[in-house]
Amino acid sequence: MRTADHGGPLQSLGWPSMPPRRAPHPDNELNELPGEEWLYFTKSVWSTAYPSELGHALRKRHGANKPPRLMARLIEFFSRGGELVLDPFAGVGGTLLGAAIAQPPRRALGIELAPVWAETFDSVVRDALAQRDGLGPQLPDLGPSDPAGVRMFDASGLEMRVGDALAVLPTLAEGSVDFVATDPPYNIQLPLTMAGGRLAETHANRRTDYAMVTDDPADLANAVDYPTFLDRMTQVLAELRRVLRNGRYLAPTSSRRRISRGAPRRWGSCRKAT
Repeated sequence: MRTADHGGPLQSLGWPSMPPRRAPHPDNELNELPGEEWLYFTKSVWSTAYPSELGHALRKRHGANKPPRLMARLIEFFSRGGELVLDPFAGVGGTLLGAAIAQPPRRALGIELAPVWAETFDSVVRDALAQRDGLGPQLPDLGPSDPAGVRMFDASGLEMRVGDALAVLPTLAEGSVDFVATDPPYNIQLPLTMAGGRLAETHANRRTDYAMVTDDPADLANAVDYPTFLDRMTQVLAELRRVLRNGRYLAPTSSRRRISRGAPRRWGSCRKAT
């Protein structure tokens, strides 16, 4: 288990003076966004031209790292300040970093099978907290690319656990999570797709940055076939439903990569979530 536990009350962290956010509608129980920010979130296409920040030079070693600002926007829409966000396939911690820069910050728990990625996340957090004499980074206002304006960094509520999601999730209390955001694992490795894991040597010419399969039998991408992969994903999703508070949301992200002219490769996982 690895835990980033730093910081203190927000007013002691050197946060700049920013205009107060307008109060949300009194019937809004989901988040703390005023009407104009809620409307902005509903845009069908977002610009994600984010700068290299929050340890991107380290995080990009993981071919599917999630932009923290993008995750912050999801977190701000589907949760409220101080609530608990869960990422059962956390990778290098993009979801957790998003929770740290959300306004206001959220608590976040990540589960990651590969120690190397959890260690990368730890390094990113340590480096971030060393900035500005221990106050952490201050992320600039990006205008329309990120309507939240200047963002600060509060890692006091972040925790990364190393382990198998199917082993860790049953230890969490029922209804203890307020929002789940995750990038589901890539499915089993095929000779003509990502060619990772057991196929890395024989099909090296097909390898891509997304071939990040471990040698761990618990890695879902090491399933013997696609139906087995989906069965294991269904077990994970059942646990996520158990720990998620009633009326709250799970937001999976998926690539558009397709199998021939069929559905996107990870559509099977997303379909199981419905």
